[in-house]
Amino acid sequence: MKNICETYNTIKDKIVFYLFSPALLYARFALAWPFYKSGLTKLTYFQNDQLDTLYFLFEDYNVPFLPVKVAAWMGTFAELLFPILLIMGIFTRFSALGVIGLSFVIYLADQNPDTLQWTALAALIFMNGAGALSIDRLLQKYICHK
Repeated sequence: MKNICETYNTIKDKIVFYLFSPALLYARFALAWPFYKSGLTKLTYFQNDQLDTLYFLFEDYNVPFLPVKVAAWMGTFAELLFPILLIMGIFTRFSALGVIGLSFVIYLADQNPDTLQWTALAALIFMNGAGALSIDRLLQKYICHK
């Protein structure tokens, strides 16, 4: 019986490494893309000196809890930072929580139905981490095995 359990655990570990980790990588990219694209759009408003347009966007959506200018700067920064961290797989759980927060604010602002999918992907990543294909895993091996 012990031999069966060891074989099962070996197979399970290989499945997790070869299938689940790439699936988590795909989930990280799928989650990062819409936020990064939105952040780049907002960044062009900053670069083209169209801050009034950007502030109007945040004012129009009635972003809760924050003044419009603060929300615009924070939203743009978060939409650029969290996707980069997710794709790299560094501070992944923190980034997933950040995306859950962004999704919550987006849902409150305009009831975007995509926020439900984003939150589900972010929760999956938060609960499982970045997987084997990440900087988090390399840091964990380096720090924990010294």
